[in-house]
Amino acid sequence: MLIPTANHERCHLDLSETKILVIGIDSATFDLIEPWVKSGELPTFHALMKSGVYGRLLSTIPPETPAAWTSLVTGKNAGKHGIFDFQIRRLPKAPKSLVTAMDRDSRTIWNILSDAGKTCGIVTVPITYPPESVNGFIISGFLTPPDKTDITYPPELWQEIVSKLGKCRPHSDRLNLVKDGIIREIRAFTDEQERMVDYLFESHPVDFFMWVYMGIDPLQHVFWKYMDPRHSKHTQQGKERYGNVILESYRRIDRMIGRILNKHMDENTVLFVVSDHGAGRLEKVVFVNNWLRQIGLLHLKTNRRKGMVGTCLSRLGLTYNGLEGLFMSDSELMNAGVALVIPILKKALPRWLIEAMVDALPKDRLTSSDIDWSRTKAYSFGDFGQIDINLKGREPDGIVEPGEEYEKVRNYIVQHLRELTDPITGEKMVTEIYTNEQLYNGKYSYRGPDVFVIFRGMEYSTVMNSDFGQAILGSPSQSGTHRMNGIFISKGKGIKQDMELDSARIIDVAPTILHVMGSAVPEDMDGRVLKEIFEPNSTLATRDVRYEKVVERKDMSEFIMSKDDQEKVEARLRQLGYLT
Repeated sequence: MLIPTANHERCHLDLSETKILVIGIDSATFDLIEPWVKSGELPTFHALMKSGVYGRLLSTIPPETPAAWTSLVTGKNAGKHGIFDFQIRRLPKAPKSLVTAMDRDSRTIWNILSDAGKTCGIVTVPITYPPESVNGFIISGFLTPPDKTDITYPPELWQEIVSKLGKCRPHSDRLNLVKDGIIREIRAFTDEQERMVDYLFESHPVDFFMWVYMGIDPLQHVFWKYMDPRHSKHTQQGKERYGNVILESYRRIDRMIGRILNKHMDENTVLFVVSDHGAGRLEKVVFVNNWLRQIGLLHLKTNRRKGMVGTCLSRLGLTYNGLEGLFMSDSELMNAGVALVIPILKKALPRWLIEAMVDALPKDRLTSSDIDWSRTKAYSFGDFGQIDINLKGREPDGIVEPGEEYEKVRNYIVQHLRELTDPITGEKMVTEIYTNEQLYNGKYSYRGPDVFVIFRGMEYSTVMNSDFGQAILGSPSQSGTHRMNGIFISKGKGIKQDMELDSARIIDVAPTILHVMGSAVPEDMDGRVLKEIFEPNSTLATRDVRYEKVVERKDMSEFIMSKDDQEKVEARLRQLGYLT
């Protein structure tokens, strides 16, 4: 395969002609790429690593898609740009709602380059809905509500793409399928993405092009146990049927990147291949809210407790959580008998009656309305170890006084976390504990968790779901989850060859790209220019980093999705395991 080779002569680099291509691969990890490169499975990755710089890229804490991609394109921690998770506390005493692009209170790489007169093309980068104006074009990415047509800037671009390419989706929207269905869906989505990206390169050339591919992440969540012999649920039968699903997904993106580079990367293009976080096996889930109940910090309303009938139904699997997905989607059915009955009922009964039946079942999903906020001092509504204190003046029904009482409650949580052990193995469950101020700085730090905890190196994840029981640990519905280390690869004129990079952070990507493009770096960026990746004596290495004063984002405005759109996006997030 031909991969354009960078010209590494010690010569002047004409920055006016430099172009940037950023390919984002959500959830890509060198833990898989490196051994597959060595075994010859990924020739494009191998060529890029030999002809450029590569290394692990430290993600945000927690390594969540919204915070991580936003930090990558702004060069800032979440306390400054304002996006921490899929849901957001917009104002003090306001309930949380889904995050949108308008919640990002920082200029991105494309904002800065657009203001400098550079043309930009942004394709399916997460948290870009609703699309903003740019000197070029934007196609919004992950967290765009399904079936929307107002997903591009300029607005007419999407109609142009559909008219030229036919069926084409900016993101995969059918992940509530059985395993073979997910595989077919991701394959079809990948083909559509490649056609769209290729068309945009040909018809809308720009100085800065960034595309994020989301196909690997859902496969790693679902199929990790079939590939990984260390996973407790790994079986020979599963390996034979699904053991190569993740490998094949990497092969496909490897081939796709190779074709894109061969067609569209020239000697003036500098390439960056990045991911927002890594991935690894998931063994157990921690019911943090049940634990907070056990240590006396969270209380439920008495009328939410299950009676004898509710308890019996729950033990039979007849719960709201258990059946909502069966009635309301085509998700994988665990019980063969139920699998035969549900389709018949769905055809025979009107939807309003099905919804009434589901609503009448005992609910095992913990929601805000289930909690007795008048007696609750702490709660967890995240899926990576986030714990919030019910702080007066910040939370809608806060009872914990700021200052001394807040610190007392937080110290109490930290102390008990350090003592928490796995009831089966007796081993300590907590790997790391962070407080808010250790992780974040900026005017939006209040949106972040008060305590963040990592359980067993993220082999244990957390869920906000509680079954109203006493269980602290449970079995996850998925077998893979996120890790702290993503990937970083760069190649092109002025970039070193065959160099492994240490200590790169996700917030370093934006200032590095700006420096390569000859633009000034905003002085409030937390990241640094990775000057160690540049060839000695090249212009990129010898030129001083220029800084500029902070410029406010121009078009930031209040935007909240409609209730219907929020429900559709939340349903997709539940399919991916991010909400319960």
